[in-house]
Amino acid sequence: MAEITQQQVIEAAQKLGKPEFNRQDIATALGVEKSDVKQAFTQARKDGYFEKVRDDEENTGIFKLGAKAQGGGGEAQGGGDAAREGTAERTVGQQA
Repeated sequence: MAEITQQQVIEAAQKLGKPEFNRQDIATALGVEKSDVKQAFTQARKDGYFEKVRDDEENTGIFKLGAKAQGGGGEAQGGGDAAREGTAERTVGQQA
């Protein structure tokens, strides 16, 4: 069994280039068996990197990237506010 990390699973999901995916998609992208990604995938889901969308007709879980995995878009909780606060602080500092 390959040792797959949570970070590898998240990066693989981000590189898939599709809005929804399942655990097999991630395993295929990493070149490993589906069972090899289970632990890291489950942890990524618990940590908010993946969100379950639905189960398909074969009862396979279908997921999408969570707010934490999307990054850069200010969609992570507090990210936008922190960026705005930093801008405000620089503006005040420049005026002084």
